[in-house]
Amino acid sequence: HLARNSLGERSHMLCSGIPPADDRHPRPVVILESMEMIGQAYSMKALHNRLAKEGVVCSYDRAGFGWSEIGGPNRAPKIVAAELAHMLLRGSNSAPPSVVLYGNAQPIQPPFILAGHSAGSIYTRQFAMDFPEL
Repeated sequence: HLARNSLGERSHMLCSGIPPADDRHPRPVVILESMEMIGQAYSMKALHNRLAKEGVVCSYDRAGFGWSEIGGPNRAPKIVAAELAHMLLRGSNSAPPSVVLYGNAQPIQPPFILAGHSAGSIYTRQFAMDFPEL
């Protein structure tokens, strides 16, 4: 799935999982943020697949990594967090990215739980400070 970040660049995001057992009590969507030198969804594949058995999880390639387009020169945590927030809310044709559950594409929606590995934790912390409503 290719979504657009806040700069209009295409970013690769993979969302998968299972629907909640009870629609009245949906589980938060888990967003995985990988380490700095890799920055790709693929590096989190094993964890992604394990978490997808429990609920909805998304991994993505930060700008300049994997299948995502090159990002701007400023890769400060505030910029990366803003790009992710934009992708999660409006990154797929001005709508949230979707996940296929029971054969139907459904948009992912807050609340989000972010889990970062290594330098990815810096970006998740910035995201939490800048976008507490998500």
